Amino acid sequence: MPTSPNVNTVVSVTVTTAVAMDDDLRAKVRAKVNELYGPDAPMFEEVDPKILGGIVLEGGGRRYDASVRAQLANVRSTLSSSFMGGDQ
Repeated sequence: MPTSPNVNTVVSVTVTTAVAMDDDLRAKVRAKVNELYGPDAPMFEEVDPKILGGIVLEGGGRRYDASVRAQLANVRSTLSSSFMGGDQ
């Protein structure tokens, strides 16, 4: 959500990727951060190989998880619920 002009709150955003972002990806992510939180939102970058790939964006109490790890967890959950054993 973009910050409205009359609100003085600045939201910090943490961007986590499996490998360091290059300048092209950083610019695309910055554009998305601007759209969601406004142009004044500070953006902090973290590298976490455990997410395997994709991106996790956190800010303002919200988390957008488009990581490969989250996608695999969703597939696992979907597949396990299709079988009689549940989470087995």
